[in-house]
Amino acid sequence: MGVHNPTKKVYGSIGAFLCHHPTAPPVEDVDRPSPLDVKQEAALRAVIALRKLGRETADDAVAAFDAEPKLVALTYRWAARDALKRQLGRGQDSHPRMVPIQNEPLVDPTQGADLEAIETDAVGELRRLAEEGIPGLSRDQTRRVLTAMVHVQDLKEQGIVRLPAAIRQQLCRLRRETHLPLETRLL
Repeated sequence: MGVHNPTKKVYGSIGAFLCHHPTAPPVEDVDRPSPLDVKQEAALRAVIALRKLGRETADDAVAAFDAEPKLVALTYRWAARDALKRQLGRGQDSHPRMVPIQNEPLVDPTQGADLEAIETDAVGELRRLAEEGIPGLSRDQTRRVLTAMVHVQDLKEQGIVRLPAAIRQQLCRLRRETHLPLETRLL
């Protein structure tokens, strides 16, 4: 991920860096985490950390962040590192979120049945996807996506933590071509 210096004079302070976003849409690289997502994650972590310290953040987040610049810079570094690790498909966050996320029940009961069917018959589901295709993709694109994801899963089952460069490039091309997220950390 490109190194951002949050204390540069362009932003003035770390609070301004995290809270003020450019008006033009950012140019995002599919091989790197979104800078805006990293900033939002860091701001969320900083708000949680400041509240645990008993600091007020509701009135002016920029001022609250500027009051504890080292803590906020640390949360930004953790958020950037964790986002890059997720992007590369490496393990869990080393600094998990401080707010537990509750598992909410599925809204549609048929989704639960579909999920159970996929979990019990994964090979059948892959075969169905290969025959019918993924909506919005050609059969060739579907085949290439499924082949790449199965290959990544095989590598992870073998204990290979870092994906080879050729596989990462293939996934990058497929993400650009199909506009699918192709998350490898879930495999």
